[in-house]
Amino acid sequence: LGESVTLSVEAIGEAPLYYQWRKEGVAVGGATNNAYTIVGVQTNHGGDYVVVVSNVGGSVTSAVARLTVLVPPSVSTPPASQTVVAGTNVTLSVGVSGTGPFGYQWRKNGGNILGATNASYALGSVGAAGGGDYTVFVNTAAGSVVSGVAVLTVIGPPGISLSPSNQTVVVGTTASFGVTASGIGPFGYQWRKEGVDLAGATNASYAIANVTTNHAGDYRVVVSNAAGSVTSVVAVLTVLVPPTITLEPASQTVVAGAGVSFNVGASGTAPLGYQWR
Repeated sequence: LGESVTLSVEAIGEAPLYYQWRKEGVAVGGATNNAYTIVGVQTNHGGDYVVVVSNVGGSVTSAVARLTVLVPPSVSTPPASQTVVAGTNVTLSVGVSGTGPFGYQWRKNGGNILGATNASYALGSVGAAGGGDYTVFVNTAAGSVVSGVAVLTVIGPPGISLSPSNQTVVVGTTASFGVTASGIGPFGYQWRKEGVDLAGATNASYAIANVTTNHAGDYRVVVSNAAGSVTSVVAVLTVLVPPTITLEPASQTVVAGAGVSFNVGASGTAPLGYQWR
């Protein structure tokens, strides 16, 4: 397609000789020489050609010359990018046009895949190593073409690269937990206290304002994606209660030389330290 072609004939006989080229039995306008050239061949030029050579003594028709026009391959439907969960069966395929037969060679990250020589390429139970950039090289007698890139993303279960840590805070302050997930998102988060889901606690961080003793306990977060979930280690929240005097030392009047004892009652997070003055 697009090239130039010349058909020619050699004839003998009494001059002058006259020529008329025909395609599929129909005279080709202006084609009256012993050679017929077509510039920029198109598919409609393909077919059977003959030339009628004549002189005063009569005419003779040549044998048929068949013109076959090869159309270089082009990708009509490129392989599509896909995002799949690990363990899924995946098929990449390509649609092509042009003059066949077609040869195919699938490539991953620029390297040929052994045995992947069909219009489709199947990966069974794909793992993380199956992810990458895929293309297909298509060739025919008329030329070759490489498809666009199809990105295969394989999602495995998430991991936790930074777990929430234990915290010790004072009543009335703010406690905050955080987690860093690894893998392919988007990620979902669900914080739990003592194994029970916390309503609305669905972000990578969880903050508790104005902490009370009721908030003390074991916290975890479940991180999930399309492939599964993982639960973090326990983060213990310890809530410290500042000391308060529950029983004041009493004033006393004693006789000189007698023994005396002062006592105080206090509450708060143990251990409590005392210093009399």
